[in-house]
Order: sequence, then C-alpha cells, then structure tokens
Amino acid sequence: VMADKAAAHRARKSGARGDAKHERRASARARRAALWEEFAREQGFADAASLRVARTTEEHPTAARFAAHLPRGMAQDPRVRTMWKSAAVAAEYQAFCKRRDAARAGATKAGRRAAQEKTDRALRERCGGGGVLPSAVGQLREAVAELFAAGLAAEHEAATREPRKSLGGLYAKWAPTPGLKHDKATRVVGRICARLVEKGVLKVVPADDSGERVKVVTRLGEMEGDGDGDGASGAASSDGDSDEGFVVLAVSPAHLRAGAGAVSEVPGAPGHLLEQCYHKNLLAKLRRKA
Repeated sequence: VMADKAAAHRARKSGARGDAKHERRASARARRAALWEEFAREQGFADAASLRVARTTEEHPTAARFAAHLPRGMAQDPRVRTMWKSAAVAAEYQAFCKRRDAARAGATKAGRRAAQEKTDRALRERCGGGGVLPSAVGQLREAVAELFAAGLAAEHEAATREPRKSLGGLYAKWAPTPGLKHDKATRVVGRICARLVEKGVLKVVPADDSGERVKVVTRLGEMEGDGDGDGASGAASSDGDSDEGFVVLAVSPAHLRAGAGAVSEVPGAPGHLLEQCYHKNLLAKLRRKA
C-alpha cells in the first residue's frame, strides 16, 4: 500500500504541475546564464567561466567533496557549485545588476508614462467639446464625479456626527482610488476632489502667514486618527497641526515645483497632494466605517 501511495505521489509530481515547475526552473537557469555571459563580456572576458571558480569549504576542501555532500538538486546549481573568483568581481557583478535593473525600470516607467499620456490626450479630446461623443463623455464624467462627491460628503457628515456608528454606505467603498485603473482611464478623481472642495469637505488654505506653502486639509472631526500623509513619493508630510478638526497636509515651494506636472482641478492647489489627501485622510477612514 505504501509503495502504491509513493508511486501515485511521484506520478502527480511528474504531471502537468511538475512539468511547469521544471520549465520555470529551466527558464530561470537560462536567464541567469545569459546574464552572467553579458557581465563577462562587459568585463572583457570571453565567457563567465573565466570569472568563476569551484566553491570549496574548510570541511570540504575540494570541489568534488563539496559537491558530493550537497543534495542532488543543489549539486546541479552553478550558483552553489561555483562562485565569483574574488570579492571585487562579486561587487562589480552586483553593481552591473543594479545598473541593468535601473535601466529596465526606467524603460518600463517611460512606457507607462507614454501610455498614460496617450490616454489623457484621448480623454481631453473626448471631453473637450465638439461633436456628440465628446459632449456625452464629458457630461457622463461630470455626473459620476457629482454622484461620488455628494455621496462621500453625506457619509463624511454622518461619520463626523456619529463617529461610533457604522456608516452602512457604499460610496467610499466604491469610490475610485487615485492612480488605479478607473482613475487612469478617466481622470475622474481630480473632478471628485474639485467637487469635494466646493462642498467644503476638502479645503485648501495657506500653510503659514507668508502663504509660501499650501495646506490641503479634510474635515475629520472625531474620526481624526494617525494623520499619516507621507505618501509613496514623499512629497507631502503631516505636520500635526489641527484647524477646527482638520488634518493638515503641508507642501513646500520646492515640492510644489517638483509636482508642477500634476494637473489640479482646483486653482492654487497641487493636484497630487489634493488626491493624496482625498485618498489617505478621507477614503481610507470612511472605508473603515463602511
């Protein structure tokens, strides 16, 4: 019986799932070998073998003895059986990988940026007036923005009025998140933020008397929590100030200049910070109470 179970287990392991796993491993080995060869050519060598030596240890002083004590799968792995011939070569290889990864990441980012710019151009053409389709698309976007803004304002008011009760609403749950699929395709979050500013849920005020900085604030009342507004880009910071129950996000002139490319639907307000405040200090807290 045990033999039959073992045979059945081996059969399952060698089935489609096992074959796919072996194919993935073989593909990874091929990519790694190609990377090593590319690095060797950059260093002026014919192949990677010129830069790698057999791995040994004090307990296993020869390559044969070192390989003999390894499990069968590991014994076939060139990363285990060999190593870079010196620490300097290993460090240079790490630097090579970082340069290569940075170049690939830059190309990917440029491709995403170009795709988004293409979508934005098409959206501006459709919403910019002229013809039946542009007017219809623009009206639909405005209707959606007003729908979500009104719903979020109502949920926000209910949350500040009765902070200990669940909202039971779905506007915050289904509202588009900045930078995700629906916002990338329609840029509707900027319009929602503009409507929320009109309704007094989001406010834009000077950060200090000189007016050199800008604060984007949202009324949270009893919902006010950690107020963390650092964001992925690091452009905004929560300075901990509170103005009649508002949580404050402040931005310096340098950050305003750096974010000048971000389109804002509200004059005088940095668009990326307004959307960040909408996401982190409004949607996130309303969604917890939905």
